[in-house]
Amino acid sequence: MLSNAASSSATTQHGDSTSQESREQLRRALSEGGELEAGLRVLLLFAKADGKLAKSSLEKVIEGYRKIATHLPDVATIRQIMNQQNLLVFTYPEESLQQLPKLVPEAAARQRILDTVGRIEPAWCRGDGDTGKLWAELQKLLGPSVRASKSP
Repeated sequence: MLSNAASSSATTQHGDSTSQESREQLRRALSEGGELEAGLRVLLLFAKADGKLAKSSLEKVIEGYRKIATHLPDVATIRQIMNQQNLLVFTYPEESLQQLPKLVPEAAARQRILDTVGRIEPAWCRGDGDTGKLWAELQKLLGPSVRASKSP
């Protein structure tokens, strides 16, 4: 009986260390990537703020992104990136947002991301509710959007 308890304790400790390693690896991923990762992360942050972070919403984001972005990898790669970004947004929502400027230091890339959001889901760029707060925060982090200044 004692050996079962010791075995269970060792399994728990191994699970804890594996979980800690996974969290550390995920935390390191916050600042890794480029425009594609940042764009998908922004869309996921909006979907989360809008309360629509379901599988069907993720598919809509992928499809919308594929329709308007250029030079994209294959769908399987996009899904893999999307899954990682989804984990980041779910596990570290504030850090995911704050790390965006590191992923896209160029003003033109930042503008493309903000424009992409506006094309996929224009309602997210309006100033109401949680999505409006997120839009305002993105404007501070990434710079003002030309699309936002043209919105009614």
